[in-house]
Amino acid sequence: MCAPIHNRMPVILAPKDWPKRLGTPDDRKALLRSFPAERMECWPVGKAVENVRNEGPDLVAPLRTV
Repeated sequence: MCAPIHNRMPVILAPKDWPKRLGTPDDRKALLRSFPAERMECWPVGKAVENVRNEGPDLVAPLRTV
């Protein structure tokens, strides 16, 4: 699902798995699994998201299309 947007897929963790990211190498390796595509959402965002100096929730707000 992310291929049209980016060539790499981030690891997406469920809140229950957050502590495991700090665990043993085997714990972390077990987290490397695909996230279900049917649970993902995508929408266009503004160019400001590309600059690391920009911050705030408005960066990921969907662009309004007219």
